[in-house]
Amino acid sequence: MIKLIKYSINTDIFDNIKNQVKNNPSIIITSSNALIEYKKYFCQFSNIQLVDLKSFIYQIYQKHINKFPILNSKEQILYFIKAIEKVGSNLSYLHNYSFDIIEDLMSLYKNETNHLLIKSNYKTKIIEDYELIKNNYFALLKNKYIDEQMLYLEVEKFLKENHIFKDIDIIISDIYYLNDIEQEIISNLVKQAKNGYLYFLDNIDAPGLEIHKKTYSYFSKIFDGVYEVETINQKVDLEKDFIFNNLYRLDYDTYNKSNYIKMYGASDLYDEVVFVTKQINYLIRTENMRFFDFAIVSNNILEYENYFDLIFSANKIPYHKEISINRNFFEFVLNLLDIIHSGVTKEKLVKILKSKYYKISEYQINQIINDEEIDIDLKNYLDTILKPLEINNKEVSLSEFLLKFYNYLEDFEIDIQVNKESRETWNEFVKILDSINNVYQNENITILKFKEMLEYFFDKASVKEHYLDEVLVGNLSVLEARKPKVVFFIGVNEGVVPNKEKSNVILNINELSKYYQKYPKFNNILIDKFNTFYTFICPQKYLFLTYYKVGNDGSKANPASLIDKIKKMYNELTVFTKKEIDELISFPVLTYNHHLTLENTLLKDYLKTYFDNQSNYYRYNKLIEKIPLFLNVESLNTNHIDKIYLSPSSIESYNNCPFQFFCKYILKIEEKEEFKYDNRIVGTYIHYLYEKLINNKAPRNNIKGLLKFWKQEFIKENNLKISAIIDYLFNQLNKNIETLWPFIYDEIKENKFKPKYLELNISSSNEFPSLVLNYKNIPIYLSGIIDRVDFYNNYVRVIDYKTGEKAINFNEIVHHLNLQLFLYLLYIKRANPNFIPASAFYMPSLLKYEQEKFDLKGYRLSGIILNNDEVIEGLGGENINKYVVAYDAYNRFKKHVLIDEEDFNSLLDFTENAIIKTAQNILKGDIEIKPYKGSMICEYCIYKPICGIEKNSKNYRKIKKYSNEEIWSIIRGEKNEVDN
Repeated sequence: MIKLIKYSINTDIFDNIKNQVKNNPSIIITSSNALIEYKKYFCQFSNIQLVDLKSFIYQIYQKHINKFPILNSKEQILYFIKAIEKVGSNLSYLHNYSFDIIEDLMSLYKNETNHLLIKSNYKTKIIEDYELIKNNYFALLKNKYIDEQMLYLEVEKFLKENHIFKDIDIIISDIYYLNDIEQEIISNLVKQAKNGYLYFLDNIDAPGLEIHKKTYSYFSKIFDGVYEVETINQKVDLEKDFIFNNLYRLDYDTYNKSNYIKMYGASDLYDEVVFVTKQINYLIRTENMRFFDFAIVSNNILEYENYFDLIFSANKIPYHKEISINRNFFEFVLNLLDIIHSGVTKEKLVKILKSKYYKISEYQINQIINDEEIDIDLKNYLDTILKPLEINNKEVSLSEFLLKFYNYLEDFEIDIQVNKESRETWNEFVKILDSINNVYQNENITILKFKEMLEYFFDKASVKEHYLDEVLVGNLSVLEARKPKVVFFIGVNEGVVPNKEKSNVILNINELSKYYQKYPKFNNILIDKFNTFYTFICPQKYLFLTYYKVGNDGSKANPASLIDKIKKMYNELTVFTKKEIDELISFPVLTYNHHLTLENTLLKDYLKTYFDNQSNYYRYNKLIEKIPLFLNVESLNTNHIDKIYLSPSSIESYNNCPFQFFCKYILKIEEKEEFKYDNRIVGTYIHYLYEKLINNKAPRNNIKGLLKFWKQEFIKENNLKISAIIDYLFNQLNKNIETLWPFIYDEIKENKFKPKYLELNISSSNEFPSLVLNYKNIPIYLSGIIDRVDFYNNYVRVIDYKTGEKAINFNEIVHHLNLQLFLYLLYIKRANPNFIPASAFYMPSLLKYEQEKFDLKGYRLSGIILNNDEVIEGLGGENINKYVVAYDAYNRFKKHVLIDEEDFNSLLDFTENAIIKTAQNILKGDIEIKPYKGSMICEYCIYKPICGIEKNSKNYRKIKKYSNEEIWSIIRGEKNEVDN
């Protein structure tokens, strides 16, 4: 059965979809912008799979066809560049190509419409050149790679020949326009499905829906005679009905009064954003809206970005935006390449020094600028900077050059600095280098060509970050399937529908306009027209239209004719003036804004002085203090839980912030990530190498070959796609291990504790029973991996490898934090009562970047030791301080290092009670937002956008500082434990 189902924009179709498919296995295919809305509703139904169209097509290819690796967009562009280079001398019109033409060629390749446009304008030479480039592009890819266009054709062919979805219901919804190949793929899917449901807007003949009508007409023709039509009844909204039928009609009717549309003519872009800000704040206070109830759309959204950053941040309004790429770093890289390509000049040198990536002061830079005499140290440092940039060859092997270039950035710790400023920038940079390396590999390339490539990709670089409670900001297409309560359509200063097409090398704007008028079915402007139409209809409560009267260049900018038409369509319409906007800022509003500036002490003091003569200030402020700055969290109902699973990291997470634990371990909300070179993979790789070195009794020196072999094994075992850059980084880790291994080897050799178990899984070991604790007959199953367990007679020490800084902090322990090592010792003791916990250590396993020379002292074991002569002797006796951080400056054991046996046992008992107490709190359903202040728990927490906690929130808990005596009184049970 095939159904074409009609509905209005304001109809909630989710219940209808559920009623159609019932319990049948089903796949809902929608647009990428709509996916998050669908997941909110359908995630509860196990029979329904959700996917956007592009991802679904890719999945079919990868699962059922998978002939060749898929090119990413950067690699596709690079192969087009190679194709142009290969046939350059044979091109008539495009032989003097620049990077400006690449996008036009790609558009031509991806879009048959533009191909037809060129043919219709009799540009024969261009067509010949294009065909020559395209054929060479295919030749380069042949039997090696597949691009997206080829992939779509392969999937279409596969679906015609293979009915793999015959037992599945297929639902197509909230995809308003499709290209020809997408239509073919969907028709094949629906034809073979058990049942097919396609959702369309009901009034398809309304002006503005032409692009949607084209899609509907295609499917009604393809399924002719075999489909049913169903219309979903919806609640009538008279004003939206009026807009629906009149927005694009020339002979439009009029409507009495609008409670829905409001307008504002701003003096400039800044004024527009101020207006939007005030309206958001006003509606949040007066109508209890949340940030996610708002959307701001424009065809020129990038023009507003700086204003959003400035005004929204000052007013504490979070908004969905592209993460800022650090353009300063990109500029620095291009300047370096400029020096490599054409040599150093004073001007070029000053440019790279001013980037602040080198250890050089403003004073020293000014010395260089003013040609002053510089000292020998500065001269030597400048030589260090410039010497590696001297490359005499006009062409270089790309892979070789990339490694040298990356090595240069690493030598000056520029990678660390960029990561601190913007990790996204560094990731994007590495992705660009990877793509270029994948295409060119060991081929020779000029530095100038490499620079041009980087320049092109840097210009296009952007990264998106998604939050939940934030204002949605973007172009008109971001609203697909979203139904915000309020939409601000800003910058309505162009034609009825702003034209996004631009002049280009192959087809200029005049030719586009003429052809679009002659052949409207190819008119891409229809998509813009529909998006504008949808923007007017989709808000649940209000639509604000704003325009500015002065352009960025100071020239006068008129509102679009659409603004004038709306004014004529309504007898009465709310049009805001500056005076009315200012009146929105009342005394209570100012007080509220004062409350939101608590983190700015200077501003807080200033406002307090300002408000002191206002009698109502304290009354308002007292009331405002009771307003939560984020959603209050209710306790969970945990009556049905009959067992609980905990690990050192989940215990740490809960005791640091119960709400973080809830998001991570109960809801299992995770970031969707590609493979990244970060601390997690670093840790895993280093653990793997140490396990191999110890298990295989590797020699003290000359382990380079072994490490290289195990690196390849690690890549294979973990099925990693490793690029040349990442491969280089793994090699750097191998160098780290080469440096540290002799120290570790000597430590093992010279003390009596010997490694017996490596990577010991405490929940599934064949050697020992699992550790299961109990709370009110509810078992608490514990999991975790102990990096190393060493034995000396019956004495046991556990070692945990750490790639970062880590030390035992007893003040944290009494707050139920930092329990990992003691949980592991508790496991060992419970496994065999004859085992005696003797020590627990953290072992640094990665070289510190900031160290100029390798100093063994910085890599000693740190932790606690049982105060027992045999144990101390086993750890080195008089030489214990050589491998363990044991002594202070006076050669005495440091405080908290030596622990008596009774206290050691008390510590393990305390750990057991702390775990049970944590489980007890979880089972009570306590998931409050109450992180510890100063613990850095919020800084890198991916759930911060959900909870919305602010810097000086009263929900933060303080980690109370205890004296040494108090700490041990709590651990021994002599003093009441801190309330967690």
